[in-house]
Amino acid sequence: MQYDPIQQHTPAAEQPHLAQVRLEADMLRGAVIATGIQYVIRAIHTAAMRFSRTAA
Repeated sequence: MQYDPIQQHTPAAEQPHLAQVRLEADMLRGAVIATGIQYVIRAIHTAAMRFSRTAA
């Protein structure tokens, strides 16, 4: 029986791949959170500008 690297699924071999997937997921999550924060800040800024115009 010959060694087939594709059929060799050991936890040690999968660890680097899982670490990379987790890193990419964390980066994506961070980008989504940052975009959401920017959206909220822009919305608050727009509302404040409208409020200051109507109050003046």
